Amino acid sequence: YARDITEERFAFDVGRTEQAICYTKGCYLGQEPIVMARDRAGHAPRRLMGLRLDEAVPPGSKVTHQGQEIGYVTSCARSPRGAGWSALAYLRHGHQEPGSTVEVATPRGPRPAVVQPLPMTVPGSAMTTMTTMTTTAATMGAMGAETNSPAPEGS
Repeated sequence: YARDITEERFAFDVGRTEQAICYTKGCYLGQEPIVMARDRAGHAPRRLMGLRLDEAVPPGSKVTHQGQEIGYVTSCARSPRGAGWSALAYLRHGHQEPGSTVEVATPRGPRPAVVQPLPMTVPGSAMTTMTTMTTTAATMGAMGAETNSPAPEGS
């Protein structure tokens, strides 16, 4: 992951708490800051989020809201559908609402960006459909509901 997810980040910073942290396990290296974030603050101080922009911005660009610095961009790439640019950024708690507008500092001045949840998808794309189908199937399986998937051969 190189610049987006480094050794300095915790699982809750990148939205992987449920997949990576077990609060019932015995003592382990790094447990104290993880438990502190859960028990004292109730949330991660920052989180990796997506940004939609009209132009490319360099890694390290400051993200602001109403003049206050709230994060920084880690990477930026052209959207695969040609709909502008997509960036990943760490944003402070309280500034992570999908659809909200923030500003990203550029050499030409601040540029608007829209906060997006991860994974970022284009509505109607194959990825959106696949994500929705996977989530629905997992939810139905967790509830004990039957799916319309054919039974594996030999069953």
